[in-house]
Amino acid sequence: MALFLRFLRIAWRIAAGLAGFFVIEIGTTVGFEPLGGIIQVTAPLRVHVLATLVAIVSGLLGGIAASVAGGGASRVPVLVTSAIVAVESAYVIIYLRGANPVWFELGGGATLLGATLVGGLLVRRWLVARRRSRSASA
Repeated sequence: MALFLRFLRIAWRIAAGLAGFFVIEIGTTVGFEPLGGIIQVTAPLRVHVLATLVAIVSGLLGGIAASVAGGGASRVPVLVTSAIVAVESAYVIIYLRGANPVWFELGGGATLLGATLVGGLLVRRWLVARRRSRSASA
Protein backbone atom coordinates (compact mmCIF):
# COMPACT_ATOMS: atom_id res chain seq x y z
CA MET A 1 0.00 0.00 0.00
CA ALA A 2 2.83 2.42 0.82
CA LEU A 3 4.42 1.75 -2.56
CA PHE A 4 1.12 2.51 -4.29
CA LEU A 5 0.76 5.80 -2.40
CA ARG A 6 4.33 6.76 -3.29
CA PHE A 7 3.64 6.00 -6.96
CA LEU A 8 0.44 8.03 -6.78
CA ARG A 9 2.29 10.99 -5.24
CA ILE A 10 4.93 10.89 -7.99
CA ALA A 11 2.27 10.63 -10.70
CA TRP A 12 0.42 13.59 -9.17
CA ARG A 13 3.57 15.75 -9.19
CA ILE A 14 4.33 14.85 -12.80
CA ALA A 15 0.74 15.69 -13.77
CA ALA A 16 1.10 19.01 -11.93
CA GLY A 17 4.24 19.69 -13.98
CA LEU A 18 2.34 18.96 -17.17
CA ALA A 19 -0.41 21.35 -16.02
CA GLY A 20 2.21 24.06 -15.53
CA PHE A 21 3.50 23.51 -19.06
CA PHE A 22 -0.07 23.65 -20.37
CA VAL A 23 -0.47 27.08 -18.73
CA ILE A 24 2.77 28.24 -20.36
CA GLU A 25 1.63 27.01 -23.77
CA ILE A 26 -1.68 28.84 -23.48
CA GLY A 27 0.03 32.01 -22.25
CA THR A 28 2.66 32.10 -24.97
CA THR A 29 0.21 31.19 -27.73
CA VAL A 30 -2.28 33.88 -26.70
CA GLY A 31 0.47 36.42 -26.03
CA PHE A 32 2.58 35.89 -29.16
CA GLU A 33 -0.31 35.71 -31.61
CA PRO A 34 -0.98 39.48 -31.69
CA LEU A 35 2.78 40.02 -32.01
CA GLY A 36 2.98 37.97 -35.19
CA GLY A 37 3.50 34.45 -33.85
CA ILE A 38 7.15 33.46 -33.96
CA ILE A 39 9.22 36.51 -33.05
CA GLN A 40 12.05 37.26 -35.44
CA VAL A 41 15.29 38.97 -34.47
CA THR A 42 14.47 41.68 -37.05
CA ALA A 43 11.19 42.62 -35.35
CA PRO A 44 10.81 46.16 -33.95
CA LEU A 45 12.00 46.86 -30.41
CA ARG A 46 8.39 47.25 -29.21
CA VAL A 47 7.65 43.67 -30.30
CA HIS A 48 10.75 42.40 -28.51
CA VAL A 49 9.79 44.16 -25.28
CA LEU A 50 6.22 42.83 -25.44
CA ALA A 51 7.41 39.32 -26.33
CA THR A 52 9.77 39.37 -23.36
CA LEU A 53 6.91 40.39 -21.08
CA VAL A 54 4.75 37.59 -22.52
CA ALA A 55 7.53 35.06 -21.83
CA ILE A 56 8.05 36.32 -18.27
CA VAL A 57 4.34 36.36 -17.40
CA SER A 58 3.70 32.98 -19.04
CA GLY A 59 6.68 31.43 -17.28
CA LEU A 60 5.70 32.86 -13.90
CA LEU A 61 2.11 31.66 -14.30
CA GLY A 62 3.26 28.21 -15.44
CA GLY A 63 5.63 27.84 -12.50
CA ILE A 64 2.95 29.02 -10.10
CA ALA A 65 0.38 26.64 -11.61
CA ALA A 66 2.75 23.68 -11.40
CA SER A 67 3.71 24.44 -7.83
CA VAL A 68 0.14 25.00 -6.62
CA ALA A 69 -1.19 21.92 -8.45
CA GLY A 70 1.61 19.87 -6.93
CA GLY A 71 0.84 20.95 -3.40
CA GLY A 72 3.32 23.80 -3.12
CA ALA A 73 6.06 22.23 -1.03
CA SER A 74 7.56 19.92 -3.65
CA ARG A 75 9.98 21.18 -6.27
CA VAL A 76 9.24 18.23 -8.57
CA PRO A 77 6.30 19.79 -10.49
CA VAL A 78 8.30 22.93 -11.26
CA LEU A 79 11.28 20.84 -12.33
CA VAL A 80 9.04 18.76 -14.62
CA THR A 81 7.63 21.93 -16.18
CA SER A 82 11.13 23.39 -16.55
CA ALA A 83 12.44 20.20 -18.14
CA ILE A 84 9.65 20.26 -20.71
CA VAL A 85 10.35 23.95 -21.44
CA ALA A 86 14.06 23.14 -21.88
CA VAL A 87 13.33 20.26 -24.27
CA GLU A 88 10.88 22.38 -26.25
CA SER A 89 13.39 25.24 -26.44
CA ALA A 90 16.07 22.85 -27.69
CA TYR A 91 13.65 21.57 -30.33
CA VAL A 92 12.92 25.13 -31.47
CA ILE A 93 16.64 25.97 -31.61
CA ILE A 94 17.50 22.85 -33.59
CA TYR A 95 14.51 22.55 -35.93
CA LEU A 96 12.38 25.72 -36.00
CA ARG A 97 14.91 28.50 -35.65
CA GLY A 98 14.61 29.75 -39.22
CA ALA A 99 16.69 32.88 -39.78
CA ASN A 100 17.04 33.69 -36.08
CA PRO A 101 20.53 33.34 -34.60
CA VAL A 102 21.11 30.74 -31.89
CA TRP A 103 21.82 33.40 -29.22
CA PHE A 104 18.39 34.94 -29.87
CA GLU A 105 16.54 31.65 -29.38
CA LEU A 106 18.68 30.77 -26.36
CA GLY A 107 17.78 34.11 -24.80
CA GLY A 108 14.07 33.51 -25.34
CA GLY A 109 14.24 30.00 -23.92
CA ALA A 110 16.31 31.13 -20.94
CA THR A 111 13.83 33.90 -20.17
CA LEU A 112 10.92 31.49 -20.18
CA LEU A 113 12.82 28.87 -18.18
CA GLY A 114 14.01 31.38 -15.59
CA ALA A 115 10.53 32.84 -15.11
CA THR A 116 9.10 29.32 -14.70
CA LEU A 117 11.58 28.47 -11.97
CA VAL A 118 11.05 31.80 -10.20
CA GLY A 119 7.25 31.41 -10.29
CA GLY A 120 7.39 27.95 -8.76
CA LEU A 121 9.95 28.85 -6.14
CA LEU A 122 8.00 31.95 -5.11
CA VAL A 123 4.95 29.81 -4.35
CA ARG A 124 7.08 27.32 -2.45
CA ARG A 125 8.75 30.07 -0.45
CA TRP A 126 5.39 31.68 0.36
CA LEU A 127 3.86 28.38 1.49
CA VAL A 128 6.86 27.40 3.61
CA ALA A 129 6.89 30.85 5.27
CA ARG A 130 3.15 30.60 5.89
CA ARG A 131 3.55 27.17 7.50
CA ARG A 132 6.36 28.47 9.72
CA SER A 133 4.30 31.40 10.89
CA ARG A 134 1.37 29.10 11.67
CA SER A 135 3.55 26.72 13.66
CA ALA A 136 5.24 29.60 15.52
CA SER A 137 1.88 31.07 16.54
CA ALA A 138 0.47 27.71 17.66
